[in-house]
Amino acid sequence: MRLPERNARRNGSTRVPGRGLALIAVLFVAWLPLWAGLGDHPLHQRSEARYARVAQLMLEPDVGHASAIDRWVLPRHDGDVHLTKPPLTYWLTAGSMAALGQTELAARLPAALAASLTVLVVGGLAWRFYGKMEAACAVALLSVMPVFVVVGRLAITDALLGLCWIGTLGCGALLVQERETKDVGDPATASHWPAFGVWLFVAVGLLNKGPIAVLPVGLVIGWLVLAKRRDALRRLRVWIGLPLACVPALVWVGLAVWRLSAVSPGVNVWDVWWYEIVDRAAGTGDHPRPWWFLLPVFVAGLFPAVTQWPVPGWHVPWSRVQAALRDASPTALWAMGLLAPVVLFTLFSGKLMSYVLPSTACGALLAAPVLAAWLRDGRGATNTLRLKHGVGGLGVVVLLTAAAVLIGASLMAWDAVRFEPYASAWLVWPMGLA
Repeated sequence: MRLPERNARRNGSTRVPGRGLALIAVLFVAWLPLWAGLGDHPLHQRSEARYARVAQLMLEPDVGHASAIDRWVLPRHDGDVHLTKPPLTYWLTAGSMAALGQTELAARLPAALAASLTVLVVGGLAWRFYGKMEAACAVALLSVMPVFVVVGRLAITDALLGLCWIGTLGCGALLVQERETKDVGDPATASHWPAFGVWLFVAVGLLNKGPIAVLPVGLVIGWLVLAKRRDALRRLRVWIGLPLACVPALVWVGLAVWRLSAVSPGVNVWDVWWYEIVDRAAGTGDHPRPWWFLLPVFVAGLFPAVTQWPVPGWHVPWSRVQAALRDASPTALWAMGLLAPVVLFTLFSGKLMSYVLPSTACGALLAAPVLAAWLRDGRGATNTLRLKHGVGGLGVVVLLTAAAVLIGASLMAWDAVRFEPYASAWLVWPMGLA
Protein backbone atom coordinates (compact mmCIF):
# COMPACT_ATOMS: atom_id res chain seq x y z
CA MET A 1 0.00 0.00 0.00
CA ARG A 2 1.46 3.34 -1.02
CA LEU A 3 1.59 6.17 1.47
CA PRO A 4 1.48 9.32 -0.69
CA GLU A 5 0.43 11.57 2.18
CA ARG A 6 3.59 10.67 4.08
CA ASN A 7 5.86 11.28 1.11
CA ALA A 8 4.19 14.60 0.32
CA ARG A 9 4.55 15.73 3.91
CA ARG A 10 8.20 14.74 3.98
CA ASN A 11 9.08 16.30 0.63
CA GLY A 12 7.09 19.47 1.10
CA SER A 13 8.07 20.36 4.63
CA THR A 14 11.13 22.19 5.83
CA ARG A 15 13.71 20.39 7.87
CA VAL A 16 13.42 21.01 11.59
CA PRO A 17 16.85 21.47 13.23
CA GLY A 18 17.54 19.02 16.01
CA ARG A 19 14.74 16.60 15.19
CA GLY A 20 17.21 13.78 14.52
CA LEU A 21 18.89 14.45 17.87
CA ALA A 22 15.50 14.40 19.55
CA LEU A 23 14.76 10.96 18.09
CA ILE A 24 18.14 9.68 19.29
CA ALA A 25 17.32 11.00 22.76
CA VAL A 26 13.95 9.21 22.68
CA LEU A 27 15.74 5.99 21.75
CA PHE A 28 18.20 6.22 24.63
CA VAL A 29 15.44 7.05 27.10
CA ALA A 30 13.53 4.01 25.84
CA TRP A 31 16.55 1.83 26.58
CA LEU A 32 16.79 2.95 30.20
CA PRO A 33 14.12 0.59 31.61
CA LEU A 34 15.99 -2.36 30.11
CA TRP A 35 19.37 -1.45 31.54
CA ALA A 36 18.72 0.35 34.84
CA GLY A 37 19.91 -1.83 37.71
CA LEU A 38 20.34 -4.82 35.40
CA GLY A 39 23.01 -6.50 37.50
CA ASP A 40 22.11 -5.43 41.03
CA HIS A 41 19.74 -8.27 41.99
CA PRO A 42 20.03 -12.08 42.08
CA LEU A 43 19.00 -14.34 39.24
CA HIS A 44 15.49 -15.74 39.17
CA GLN A 45 15.82 -19.16 40.76
CA ARG A 46 13.73 -21.18 38.31
CA SER A 47 14.61 -19.81 34.87
CA GLU A 48 17.51 -17.36 34.91
CA ALA A 49 19.60 -19.41 37.30
CA ARG A 50 19.21 -22.52 35.14
CA TYR A 51 20.31 -20.76 31.96
CA ALA A 52 23.21 -19.07 33.75
CA ARG A 53 24.35 -22.33 35.34
CA VAL A 54 24.32 -24.16 32.00
CA ALA A 55 26.40 -21.37 30.47
CA GLN A 56 28.74 -21.41 33.45
CA LEU A 57 29.41 -25.12 33.04
CA MET A 58 30.42 -24.53 29.42
CA LEU A 59 33.35 -22.51 30.73
CA GLU A 60 34.48 -25.09 33.28
CA PRO A 61 36.78 -27.82 31.94
CA ASP A 62 36.00 -30.46 34.57
CA VAL A 63 32.31 -31.27 34.10
CA GLY A 64 32.56 -34.85 32.94
CA HIS A 65 32.81 -34.09 29.24
CA ALA A 66 35.30 -35.88 27.04
CA SER A 67 36.47 -32.68 25.32
CA ALA A 68 35.96 -28.94 25.11
CA ILE A 69 33.75 -29.46 22.05
CA ASP A 70 31.38 -31.61 24.09
CA ARG A 71 30.97 -28.83 26.66
CA TRP A 72 29.63 -26.49 23.97
CA VAL A 73 27.69 -29.03 21.91
CA LEU A 74 26.06 -30.79 24.87
CA PRO A 75 24.89 -28.28 27.49
CA ARG A 76 24.71 -29.68 31.01
CA HIS A 77 22.76 -28.86 34.17
CA ASP A 78 23.04 -30.59 37.54
CA GLY A 79 25.42 -33.14 36.04
CA ASP A 80 23.02 -34.22 33.28
CA VAL A 81 22.86 -33.36 29.60
CA HIS A 82 20.40 -30.48 29.14
CA LEU A 83 19.02 -30.40 25.61
CA THR A 84 15.58 -28.90 26.16
CA LYS A 85 16.48 -25.81 24.10
CA PRO A 86 18.89 -25.11 21.22
CA PRO A 87 22.21 -23.77 22.49
CA LEU A 88 22.50 -20.23 21.10
CA THR A 89 21.38 -18.45 24.28
CA TYR A 90 23.71 -20.66 26.34
CA TRP A 91 26.58 -19.81 23.98
CA LEU A 92 25.91 -16.07 24.15
CA THR A 93 25.62 -16.13 27.93
CA ALA A 94 28.82 -18.16 28.26
CA GLY A 95 30.61 -15.71 25.99
CA SER A 96 29.35 -12.79 28.06
CA MET A 97 30.53 -14.48 31.26
CA ALA A 98 33.92 -15.18 29.73
CA ALA A 99 34.30 -11.49 28.89
CA LEU A 100 32.74 -9.84 31.96
CA GLY A 101 32.99 -12.48 34.66
CA GLN A 102 30.34 -14.75 36.13
CA THR A 103 27.98 -12.05 37.36
CA GLU A 104 24.27 -11.27 37.11
CA LEU A 105 25.02 -8.48 34.64
CA ALA A 106 26.96 -10.83 32.35
CA ALA A 107 24.17 -13.41 32.48
CA ARG A 108 21.51 -10.85 31.49
CA LEU A 109 23.60 -8.95 28.96
CA PRO A 110 22.61 -10.99 25.82
CA ALA A 111 18.90 -10.64 26.59
CA ALA A 112 19.18 -6.90 27.27
CA LEU A 113 21.11 -6.40 24.03
CA ALA A 114 18.48 -8.34 22.07
CA ALA A 115 15.67 -6.29 23.63
CA SER A 116 17.55 -3.06 22.90
CA LEU A 117 17.99 -4.09 19.26
CA THR A 118 14.26 -4.85 19.14
CA VAL A 119 13.54 -1.26 20.19
CA LEU A 120 15.89 -0.04 17.46
CA VAL A 121 14.27 -2.26 14.82
CA VAL A 122 10.77 -1.14 15.79
CA GLY A 123 11.79 2.50 15.58
CA GLY A 124 13.41 1.96 12.20
CA LEU A 125 10.38 0.16 10.77
CA ALA A 126 7.97 2.82 12.05
CA TRP A 127 10.16 5.55 10.57
CA ARG A 128 10.41 3.74 7.26
CA PHE A 129 6.73 2.98 6.77
CA TYR A 130 5.02 5.86 8.63
CA GLY A 131 7.24 8.77 9.68
CA LYS A 132 9.45 10.26 12.38
CA MET A 133 6.65 11.02 14.81
CA GLU A 134 5.37 7.44 14.46
CA ALA A 135 8.88 6.13 15.09
CA ALA A 136 9.14 8.07 18.35
CA CYS A 137 5.70 6.86 19.44
CA ALA A 138 6.47 3.23 18.59
CA VAL A 139 9.71 3.32 20.57
CA ALA A 140 8.02 5.01 23.53
CA LEU A 141 5.09 2.58 23.59
CA LEU A 142 7.33 -0.47 23.40
CA SER A 143 9.61 0.78 26.16
CA VAL A 144 6.79 0.88 28.76
CA MET A 145 5.06 -2.43 27.99
CA PRO A 146 5.30 -4.57 31.15
CA VAL A 147 5.92 -7.86 29.34
CA PHE A 148 8.62 -6.37 27.13
CA VAL A 149 10.53 -4.72 29.96
CA VAL A 150 10.29 -7.58 32.45
CA VAL A 151 11.07 -10.42 30.02
CA GLY A 152 13.63 -8.36 28.10
CA ARG A 153 15.71 -8.18 31.30
CA LEU A 154 15.70 -11.93 31.99
CA ALA A 155 18.58 -14.22 31.05
CA ILE A 156 16.37 -16.56 28.97
CA THR A 157 15.68 -17.20 25.28
CA ASP A 158 12.58 -15.04 24.79
CA ALA A 159 14.21 -11.64 24.22
CA LEU A 160 16.24 -12.97 21.30
CA LEU A 161 13.16 -14.74 19.93
CA GLY A 162 11.30 -11.41 20.02
CA LEU A 163 14.08 -9.78 18.01
CA CYS A 164 14.01 -12.57 15.43
CA TRP A 165 10.21 -12.36 15.25
CA ILE A 166 9.99 -8.65 14.40
CA GLY A 167 13.15 -8.87 12.28
CA THR A 168 11.59 -11.57 10.10
CA LEU A 169 8.33 -9.65 9.73
CA GLY A 170 10.11 -6.36 9.09
CA CYS A 171 12.33 -7.78 6.37
CA GLY A 172 9.26 -9.43 4.84
CA ALA A 173 7.51 -6.05 4.73
CA LEU A 174 10.58 -4.52 3.07
CA LEU A 175 10.24 -7.02 0.24
CA VAL A 176 7.16 -5.08 -0.88
CA GLN A 177 7.94 -1.52 0.21
CA GLU A 178 11.51 -0.42 -0.28
CA ARG A 179 12.79 3.10 -0.12
CA GLU A 180 15.36 2.69 -2.91
CA THR A 181 14.80 4.73 -6.05
CA LYS A 182 14.94 1.67 -8.26
CA ASP A 183 11.81 -0.05 -9.51
CA VAL A 184 10.97 -2.54 -6.77
CA GLY A 185 8.29 -4.12 -8.93
CA ASP A 186 10.97 -5.53 -11.20
CA PRO A 187 12.58 -8.62 -9.64
CA ALA A 188 15.71 -8.00 -11.69
CA THR A 189 16.35 -4.58 -10.09
CA ALA A 190 14.83 -4.99 -6.62
CA SER A 191 17.10 -5.41 -3.62
CA HIS A 192 17.70 -8.94 -2.33
CA TRP A 193 18.76 -7.80 1.15
CA PRO A 194 15.26 -8.05 2.68
CA ALA A 195 15.01 -11.72 1.65
CA PHE A 196 18.46 -12.38 3.07
CA GLY A 197 17.40 -10.68 6.31
CA VAL A 198 14.29 -12.86 6.57
CA TRP A 199 16.27 -16.07 6.43
CA LEU A 200 19.06 -14.76 8.65
CA PHE A 201 16.55 -14.02 11.42
CA VAL A 202 14.91 -17.41 10.92
CA ALA A 203 18.29 -19.15 11.18
CA VAL A 204 19.13 -17.33 14.41
CA GLY A 205 15.67 -18.04 15.81
CA LEU A 206 15.89 -21.76 15.04
CA LEU A 207 19.24 -22.02 16.82
CA ASN A 208 17.83 -20.07 19.75
CA LYS A 209 14.27 -21.33 20.31
CA GLY A 210 13.54 -24.09 17.81
CA PRO A 211 10.66 -24.55 15.34
CA ILE A 212 8.61 -21.58 16.62
CA ALA A 213 11.05 -19.32 14.73
CA VAL A 214 9.54 -20.49 11.42
CA LEU A 215 6.08 -19.11 12.27
CA PRO A 216 6.79 -15.45 11.38
CA VAL A 217 8.06 -16.38 7.91
CA GLY A 218 4.85 -18.37 7.49
CA LEU A 219 2.95 -15.18 8.29
CA VAL A 220 4.98 -13.29 5.70
CA ILE A 221 4.22 -15.92 3.06
CA GLY A 222 0.51 -15.89 3.91
CA TRP A 223 0.48 -12.07 3.79
CA LEU A 224 2.09 -12.07 0.34
CA VAL A 225 -0.25 -14.79 -0.94
CA LEU A 226 -3.32 -12.83 0.20
CA ALA A 227 -1.97 -9.76 -1.61
CA LYS A 228 -1.04 -11.82 -4.69
CA ARG A 229 2.50 -10.43 -4.65
CA ARG A 230 4.11 -13.11 -6.77
CA ASP A 231 7.19 -10.98 -7.46
CA ALA A 232 7.91 -10.66 -3.73
CA LEU A 233 7.31 -14.38 -3.22
CA ARG A 234 9.82 -15.16 -5.94
CA ARG A 235 12.39 -12.85 -4.38
CA LEU A 236 11.81 -14.50 -1.00
CA ARG A 237 13.08 -17.78 -2.50
CA VAL A 238 11.51 -20.06 0.08
CA TRP A 239 12.83 -23.20 -1.64
CA ILE A 240 16.40 -21.97 -1.08
CA GLY A 241 16.14 -19.78 1.98
CA LEU A 242 14.33 -22.18 4.32
CA PRO A 243 16.75 -25.12 3.85
CA LEU A 244 19.73 -22.80 4.29
CA ALA A 245 18.19 -21.25 7.41
CA CYS A 246 17.84 -24.73 8.91
CA VAL A 247 21.48 -25.65 8.31
CA PRO A 248 23.00 -24.17 11.54
CA ALA A 249 20.37 -25.83 13.74
CA LEU A 250 20.65 -29.13 11.89
CA VAL A 251 24.44 -29.09 12.22
CA TRP A 252 24.08 -28.71 15.97
CA VAL A 253 21.44 -31.47 16.09
CA GLY A 254 23.75 -33.82 14.21
CA LEU A 255 26.70 -33.05 16.47
CA ALA A 256 24.55 -33.41 19.59
CA VAL A 257 23.16 -36.80 18.56
CA TRP A 258 26.63 -38.00 17.58
CA ARG A 259 28.38 -36.91 20.77
CA LEU A 260 25.49 -37.93 23.03
CA SER A 261 25.88 -41.55 21.94
CA ALA A 262 29.44 -41.45 23.25
CA VAL A 263 29.00 -39.31 26.37
CA SER A 264 25.56 -40.43 27.62
CA PRO A 265 24.45 -43.48 25.65
CA GLY A 266 21.40 -44.01 27.87
CA VAL A 267 19.81 -40.66 26.95
CA ASN A 268 17.38 -40.54 24.01
CA VAL A 269 17.50 -36.96 22.74
CA TRP A 270 14.47 -37.50 20.49
CA ASP A 271 12.33 -38.25 23.55
CA VAL A 272 13.49 -35.00 25.13
CA TRP A 273 12.58 -32.93 22.07
CA TRP A 274 9.25 -34.74 21.64
CA TYR A 275 8.41 -33.90 25.25
CA GLU A 276 9.38 -30.25 24.83
CA ILE A 277 7.45 -29.68 21.58
CA VAL A 278 4.61 -32.17 21.23
CA ASP A 279 3.82 -33.11 24.83
CA ARG A 280 3.81 -29.50 25.98
CA ALA A 281 1.34 -28.62 23.24
CA ALA A 282 -0.85 -31.66 23.94
CA GLY A 283 -1.07 -31.07 27.67
CA THR A 284 1.21 -33.78 29.05
CA GLY A 285 4.26 -31.52 29.35
CA ASP A 286 5.27 -28.68 31.67
CA HIS A 287 3.35 -25.51 32.51
CA PRO A 288 -0.25 -26.64 31.86
CA ARG A 289 -2.62 -23.67 31.97
CA PRO A 290 -6.30 -23.03 31.15
CA TRP A 291 -7.04 -21.89 27.61
CA TRP A 292 -7.74 -18.28 28.66
CA PHE A 293 -4.47 -17.86 30.60
CA LEU A 294 -2.72 -15.67 28.02
CA LEU A 295 -5.65 -13.33 27.34
CA PRO A 296 -5.31 -11.17 30.49
CA VAL A 297 -1.53 -11.37 30.15
CA PHE A 298 -1.88 -10.09 26.58
CA VAL A 299 -4.08 -7.14 27.59
CA ALA A 300 -2.12 -6.10 30.68
CA GLY A 301 1.31 -6.96 29.32
CA LEU A 302 0.91 -4.80 26.18
CA PHE A 303 -0.59 -1.82 27.99
CA PRO A 304 -0.84 1.06 26.99
CA ALA A 305 -0.48 0.16 23.30
CA VAL A 306 -3.52 -2.12 23.60
CA THR A 307 -5.70 0.98 24.06
CA GLN A 308 -4.52 2.54 20.78
CA TRP A 309 -4.97 -0.27 18.28
CA PRO A 310 -7.34 0.39 15.35
CA VAL A 311 -10.07 -2.22 15.80
CA PRO A 312 -11.68 -3.56 12.58
CA GLY A 313 -15.36 -2.76 12.43
CA TRP A 314 -15.02 0.06 14.97
CA HIS A 315 -12.09 2.31 14.12
CA VAL A 316 -11.48 0.91 10.65
CA PRO A 317 -14.20 -0.25 8.22
CA TRP A 318 -13.95 -3.85 7.12
CA SER A 319 -13.56 -2.65 3.54
CA ARG A 320 -10.33 -0.93 4.56
CA VAL A 321 -9.10 -4.13 6.22
CA GLN A 322 -9.71 -6.06 3.01
CA ALA A 323 -8.00 -3.32 1.01
CA ALA A 324 -5.01 -3.41 3.37
CA LEU A 325 -4.65 -7.16 2.77
CA ARG A 326 -4.96 -6.75 -0.99
CA ASP A 327 -2.39 -3.93 -0.99
CA ALA A 328 0.11 -5.82 1.20
CA SER A 329 -0.08 -3.09 3.82
CA PRO A 330 2.56 -3.47 6.54
CA THR A 331 -0.16 -2.65 9.07
CA ALA A 332 -1.90 -5.89 8.12
CA LEU A 333 1.35 -7.82 8.64
CA TRP A 334 1.86 -6.24 12.09
CA ALA A 335 -1.68 -7.29 13.02
CA MET A 336 -0.96 -10.88 11.97
CA GLY A 337 2.29 -10.87 13.96
CA LEU A 338 0.47 -9.45 16.97
CA LEU A 339 -2.25 -12.10 17.13
CA ALA A 340 -0.33 -15.20 16.01
CA PRO A 341 1.51 -15.96 19.30
CA VAL A 342 -1.62 -15.52 21.41
CA VAL A 343 -3.78 -17.64 19.12
CA LEU A 344 -1.14 -20.38 18.79
CA PHE A 345 -0.32 -20.72 22.47
CA THR A 346 -3.95 -20.44 23.50
CA LEU A 347 -4.45 -23.66 21.55
CA PHE A 348 -1.48 -25.23 23.37
CA SER A 349 -1.82 -26.56 26.91
CA GLY A 350 1.63 -25.46 28.12
CA LYS A 351 1.81 -21.69 28.55
CA LEU A 352 4.04 -19.08 30.15
CA MET A 353 3.56 -15.32 30.41
CA SER A 354 6.70 -14.75 28.36
CA TYR A 355 5.04 -16.37 25.33
CA VAL A 356 3.33 -13.08 24.42
CA LEU A 357 6.65 -11.23 24.13
CA PRO A 358 6.81 -11.54 20.29
CA SER A 359 3.50 -9.63 20.12
CA THR A 360 4.93 -6.54 21.82
CA ALA A 361 6.89 -5.12 18.87
CA CYS A 362 3.96 -5.58 16.48
CA GLY A 363 1.63 -4.02 19.05
CA ALA A 364 3.81 -0.91 19.24
CA LEU A 365 3.88 -0.59 15.43
CA LEU A 366 0.10 -0.86 15.26
CA ALA A 367 -0.53 1.74 17.96
CA ALA A 368 2.12 4.27 16.91
CA PRO A 369 0.22 5.83 13.94
CA VAL A 370 -2.89 6.38 16.08
CA LEU A 371 -0.97 8.05 18.89
CA ALA A 372 1.14 10.09 16.45
CA ALA A 373 -2.00 11.34 14.68
CA TRP A 374 -3.34 12.75 17.93
CA LEU A 375 0.00 14.30 18.86
CA ARG A 376 0.25 15.85 15.40
CA ASP A 377 -3.20 17.39 14.99
CA GLY A 378 -5.30 16.46 18.02
CA ARG A 379 -7.37 13.90 16.12
CA GLY A 380 -7.12 10.11 16.19
CA ALA A 381 -7.27 9.88 12.40
CA THR A 382 -4.78 9.65 9.53
CA ASN A 383 -5.21 9.39 5.79
CA THR A 384 -3.65 5.94 5.93
CA LEU A 385 -5.89 4.42 8.59
CA ARG A 386 -9.01 6.56 8.09
CA LEU A 387 -10.17 6.00 11.63
CA LYS A 388 -13.83 6.66 12.34
CA HIS A 389 -13.44 7.30 16.08
CA GLY A 390 -10.62 9.28 17.63
CA VAL A 391 -9.00 9.05 21.03
CA GLY A 392 -9.41 12.00 23.38
CA GLY A 393 -6.25 13.94 24.14
CA LEU A 394 -6.73 13.80 27.88
CA GLY A 395 -7.32 10.05 27.61
CA VAL A 396 -3.97 9.56 25.88
CA VAL A 397 -2.12 11.50 28.56
CA VAL A 398 -3.89 9.62 31.35
CA LEU A 399 -3.21 6.25 29.72
CA LEU A 400 0.50 6.93 29.21
CA THR A 401 0.85 8.23 32.76
CA ALA A 402 -1.04 5.25 34.14
CA ALA A 403 1.22 2.95 32.13
CA ALA A 404 4.32 4.30 33.86
CA VAL A 405 2.72 3.91 37.28
CA LEU A 406 1.39 0.43 36.49
CA ILE A 407 4.71 -0.81 35.21
CA GLY A 408 6.61 0.63 38.14
CA ALA A 409 4.23 -1.01 40.59
CA SER A 410 4.35 -4.31 38.72
CA LEU A 411 8.12 -4.38 38.73
CA MET A 412 8.22 -3.49 42.42
CA ALA A 413 5.92 -6.42 43.19
CA TRP A 414 7.97 -8.68 40.91
CA ASP A 415 11.21 -7.71 42.62
CA ALA A 416 9.78 -7.92 46.11
CA VAL A 417 8.76 -11.52 45.57
CA ARG A 418 11.65 -12.83 43.50
CA PHE A 419 14.56 -10.43 43.86
CA GLU A 420 15.92 -7.97 46.35
CA PRO A 421 13.37 -5.23 47.22
CA TYR A 422 15.86 -2.41 46.65
CA ALA A 423 16.29 -3.37 42.98
CA SER A 424 12.88 -1.95 42.06
CA ALA A 425 14.01 1.58 42.95
CA TRP A 426 16.30 1.53 39.91
CA LEU A 427 13.39 0.66 37.62
CA VAL A 428 10.68 3.15 38.61
CA TRP A 429 12.34 6.36 37.45
CA PRO A 430 13.32 5.09 33.96
CA MET A 431 9.73 3.94 33.50
CA GLY A 432 8.34 7.33 34.39
CA LEU A 433 10.87 9.07 32.14
CA ALA A 434 10.10 6.77 29.20
